[in-house]
Amino acid sequence: MRPAIDLPTTPALPVTAPSIEQISINTIRTLSMDGVQAANSGHPGTPMALAPVAYSLWQQFLRFDPQDPVWPNRDRFVLSIGHASMRLVVSMPSCELFDDQAKDYRESVLPPQVRARVSVEAASDFGWSKYTGSEGCSICIETFGASAPLKQLLKKFGFSVDHVVTAAKDQIALHKPRN
Repeated sequence: MRPAIDLPTTPALPVTAPSIEQISINTIRTLSMDGVQAANSGHPGTPMALAPVAYSLWQQFLRFDPQDPVWPNRDRFVLSIGHASMRLVVSMPSCELFDDQAKDYRESVLPPQVRARVSVEAASDFGWSKYTGSEGCSICIETFGASAPLKQLLKKFGFSVDHVVTAAKDQIALHKPRN
């Protein structure tokens, strides 16, 4: 029989509940992993690493009201990190400001060789075709004067995760290089 060993004891560290900020950042990281897994494409490293940046932008700088997602003066976020993202997501705060940028920049955000494009606009799709191209897809409100509770309108016009994912998959399949 071995002799008992007295191990030094260390004082217990205080247990503190994570802050809402840390919970939110960890949720963004988890969604990044889930998104890559669901898409079977991309790499979660960069979106996970940038989760604190995304959280800070949305909490401290961007004007957005989740209770009013179609607010005309809302800010939108442009993310263009190429192969490091799950899929390239571009959100345009102002078409005019984007169009005023140098051509090299515009093409780095919307590379001409990438033709699989989907726009999502909780209003008219007017003008979006110049960004999606003639073969792109726009999820938008295609009629004037639609009136109903917001959740009903969003469902009627296809503003759901499933519909956007289906449109994106259709675009990818349509523009997949043929061997």
